[in-house]
Parts: sequence; C-alpha cells; structure tokens
Amino acid sequence: MKERCFDVFLERNKRTKHGEKRYNYELYEIFNESDIVNYINVKRLAWAGHWMCLDTDRTVTEIFKTKLDGVKRLGRPKLRWEDGVGQAMRMLEV
Repeated sequence: MKERCFDVFLERNKRTKHGEKRYNYELYEIFNESDIVNYINVKRLAWAGHWMCLDTDRTVTEIFKTKLDGVKRLGRPKLRWEDGVGQAMRMLEV
C-alpha cells in the first residue's frame, strides 16, 4: 500500500525514484516556481528604488548616508546592504 502511494506521489509530481538526483533548476521548471534568489534580488532592488525617491531629511536616508568614524576592524569587512544591491544589479543585468 505504501509503495503504491509513493509511486502515485512520484508520478503526480514528476519526480524520480530513489537514487536519482534532482537539481534546483529542474525542480523550479517542474513546479513552475521562480528562483528564490532572483525573487530576493528583485525585492531588494525595489526597496532601493523606493529609498532613492525618499526625501533627504527622512530618518532612513540619514541612516544610509551616515559614515561612521573610528578605527576599522581587522579582517574581512562585513557586507553592506549597498553591496548587495550592486551585486543584485549585476546578477539581473539591470
């Protein structure tokens, strides 16, 4: 009984049987879902566009434009939100 249910499940979802690998892009094609990374990048760019249209006296704009004073930490610098926006623009070829 369990084997039959599993076979029906596999057939319905167009998946493979045991031992075969499926890659993310194949699953996105099968289930007609968009890539989560692209979705996050699109939303990040939408927020960046919204932020660019805000007035300069808004709190959010002041926070993003503030440069901190002090000693730089050793090691690899932490990723900034602005760097993620630039990477999203390059990835989506905007």
